[in-house]
Amino acid sequence: WAEVLAALHQAQARWDRAPRIDGIETVSLLRGEPVGEVLQLGQDGFRFRYEGANLLRALVLLGERDEKGRRTLLFEKSLLRKETLEDEGQAVRRRNREELLEVYSHPDGAHDVGFRYDALRHLLTDGERAFPVTVDETDLADAAAHVRSVPVLYLDPKYGKFFATVYTNWLGHAASVVVEVPQKDGSVVYAEVDPPPQAKVRPLLEALGDDGKVSYVPTGELAWGEGLRLTIDLVPPGSYEVLLGVETLTGRTASAHHGFRVAVRDDDLLANREASARELTAENLTGEWEVVDAGAWFREQRLVPLGGFVTYRPHPRYRRVLEKVVSKPRGQDLYRGLHVVEVLRPGPGLPHMAQYVLDDGGQPRFDYGYGLSYPLFDRAGGRDLLLSLDLRTGELQVFVKRSGPPLTLSNRPQPAAPPPTAQPVSLDGVWQADDGTGLAIEGTQWVYFEAGQPVDQGVLQVEGDTITAQSLVTGTVMAFRFQIAGNRLVLQDQAGGITQYARVR
Repeated sequence: WAEVLAALHQAQARWDRAPRIDGIETVSLLRGEPVGEVLQLGQDGFRFRYEGANLLRALVLLGERDEKGRRTLLFEKSLLRKETLEDEGQAVRRRNREELLEVYSHPDGAHDVGFRYDALRHLLTDGERAFPVTVDETDLADAAAHVRSVPVLYLDPKYGKFFATVYTNWLGHAASVVVEVPQKDGSVVYAEVDPPPQAKVRPLLEALGDDGKVSYVPTGELAWGEGLRLTIDLVPPGSYEVLLGVETLTGRTASAHHGFRVAVRDDDLLANREASARELTAENLTGEWEVVDAGAWFREQRLVPLGGFVTYRPHPRYRRVLEKVVSKPRGQDLYRGLHVVEVLRPGPGLPHMAQYVLDDGGQPRFDYGYGLSYPLFDRAGGRDLLLSLDLRTGELQVFVKRSGPPLTLSNRPQPAAPPPTAQPVSLDGVWQADDGTGLAIEGTQWVYFEAGQPVDQGVLQVEGDTITAQSLVTGTVMAFRFQIAGNRLVLQDQAGGITQYARVR
C-alpha cells in the first residue's frame, strides 16, 4: 500500500491544478435555451461547465438571497449528480454498483452539466404547522439509506437547549435526534435522545455569509408531540441563489454563484393543490387505473388507452403507503415481482407521492433510486381521473380508474340524478358517448369500448331504473341508475357522475 499511495501522490502532484467553474446560466431544460427566471414546476434549471483533475466531489447549494444581511439562507445542500433527465423519474430501473459510483464521480477534464430545479424546498412539520429547514444530502452513506439530515435547535423540558440534527427516514418521519453537548474543555459530545412529547424543536436555515462564515437562523417552533415529518413545498417568488463548489483530492477548490428569480405558476396545475391535499388518500388511489394518452385528453377530452395499468393496494404494515403493480398488457407485471410502493404525503406543503422499491426486509433499495410525483384528481364525463406530474422529469400522465372505490372529491358539485325510467325498456344496441367511449349491450352481455377497441366486458342485470354490471375481466361489480329517452341513454354512477350516450345502431 505504501508504494501505491506514493505513486498516487506523485501522479496527483504532477496534475495539481486548481479546478474551474464557468458560465452558470438559468435555462429552460424543456427548450434548451436561457430564460430570465425559474418557473415553479416549470422544467427550468441551470447549465454550466466545470473542469479539473483529481476531482473528489462537486456540491450544489441552493438558497434564498438576503442582500441586506449579505448572506444566502440555504435550504438545500447536495452532491452534484451527473445524470440526464432520462435517467430519473418514475421508471423503475436498477443500477449496478459501477453505475451508481459513476453518477457521483468526476473524471479528469471538462464537464458540461445541466440540472433541474423546480423551485421546491423542504419543510419540517408536525402535521399542522410547517417551517423551512436546510436539508443536507451531501453524505453518500445517508443517500444510500434514503436518510436526510436537518439542523434544529432542540429544547428539552428537563435538560435545556441544544444544537441538534434530526435524521429522517424514507417515510419522511424523524427517526433520530442527535444533540451536541458542549464540554468544559471546548470539545463536543454527541448524544442521541428520545424526545418527550413536550419537547420543542426550532427548524434552522444554515446561513452562508459572503465572507464564508456560517450561522443559523430559526424559522419557527414546533412541539415534538407524536413526532415530526419532512415534506416539500414550492418556494415563494423572490430572489434566490445557486452556489457550486468542486474540490480535488489535493485540496484545491473552486466555487461560483449565480442569482436567479422564481416566478409563480398560475395555471390550473397548481390551482387545485389544496383540493389535492385533501383528496390524496389511500381510499381514492386504491384500485386499478388505466394509462390513457395525455395529449388526446387535454386536446380533445378523449380517453385513448395506451395499454398500461397501475394497481394500488394498501400496504399491510405502513400507514399512508400503497403497494404498486404496473402491468402492460393487463396482468403482465412490468416490474417482474419487485416490491414497489408509493408513500402518500398530503401535506402541509405540496401534496406528493414518493416511489421506492423495497427489499425483503421492507427497506428501500438504493440501486433503484426513488421517484416523486404531484397528483391531481378529477372527474369528467362520469370517469374518475388521476393526473400525475413527475417531479423528476416533468412528464404528465393521465389515468382513468377502472376498479376500486369511486373518488371522494372536495368542493365539486354533484349533478342531480336522472329521473327514474317510467317503464321497462330494452338496452340492446350500440351506444356512443361524446368522448368516443362506447357500450355494446345484448341481453345480459355488455362490452365497453374506447377509441373503437374493446377494453372491458361482462354481464348485467336490470332492476327498475338500476343496472348492476360485473366485469368478467376484473371481477368488479358496478351499479348505475339509467334513463332512456328516444335514442339517448343516460347513466349515473355511484359517485354521481353522469355519462350520456347516443344510440348508433
